[in-house]
Amino acid sequence: MKRRLTGQHGSNDFDRQSVLYLRGDVNYSRVHLQTGQILVSSRTLKWYADRWPDFVRVHKGALVNPAYAGQVKLTSSQRSLSY
Repeated sequence: MKRRLTGQHGSNDFDRQSVLYLRGDVNYSRVHLQTGQILVSSRTLKWYADRWPDFVRVHKGALVNPAYAGQVKLTSSQRSLSY
């Protein structure tokens, strides 16, 4: 399903499956696509996390599409956090 991002410099359509990951930037999100393009959205990461439950919140500032994650490695110094 395509999603439209509308902003100051026009709008962009993208398929959510083409999203590699999202990075939080205060009250905005930077959407990183397979093509290398980075789109800025006025939505927060929480907004995306609530609507895209298949994406994984790996950090308070990052949401990852697990389809593109090759491996997840936890070290003993890391702890589990709930969001």
